[in-house]
Parts: sequence; C-alpha cells; structure tokens
Amino acid sequence: MLKPYYKRPEHVNVIINDETKNSLADQELEIPYLENNSLIYDFEDVIQASELNKHLHDKQMDRLRELLNKYSKCFSNNPGLTNLVEHEIQLVSDQPVRRSPSNVAPTK
Repeated sequence: MLKPYYKRPEHVNVIINDETKNSLADQELEIPYLENNSLIYDFEDVIQASELNKHLHDKQMDRLRELLNKYSKCFSNNPGLTNLVEHEIQLVSDQPVRRSPSNVAPTK
C-alpha cells in the first residue's frame, strides 16, 4: 500500500559565519526562494529548450502542443490513482506472523 502523497513546503536554509572579515549584520541579505511548482509544466518552455522546432514542421508543432495539453495529467509529478488495475494477494493463512528481531550478518 502506498503512503498518501503530501506536498512538502520548499525551504532554503542559510548559515552565516560570524568570523568573516566583512560584517554582514549591517547589510541586508537577499535570500533566494525557489518559486517553482514542480506539478505544473510550461510546455512552451520545454518545446523551445528541446529544439524540436528545428526538426518539425509548423503543423507538427501545433499537433504536439495539442497532445501535450490534452494529456497534461500524464506529465504531472503528483502521484495519482488508477482504477484500471486491481491486485489480489493470496495468503496461506489469515494469522499474522510474529517474530522477534534478529541480527543478520551484513555479508553472507
């Protein structure tokens, strides 16, 4: 069973060393924040970066854009659910197996 997907907040950690010669306390520091949403793709940027326009005609590029927009959910980083496959695991018995923890040699 998969764990539920939770989007994690994006953080940037900064450490400042006070032993530097230039005092940074009086200067205002700009901290870069990641402003990307990994769940949303800009297909125009992908197409331009891939140099596909050198190899495809205008009609083919338009068709590619249509397909990318039509099936955009297939390119998401957000895991989804499907109802196309159902799994069944056959067990020998319904009794849970309980064992005490044991040490295993790392090389056998």
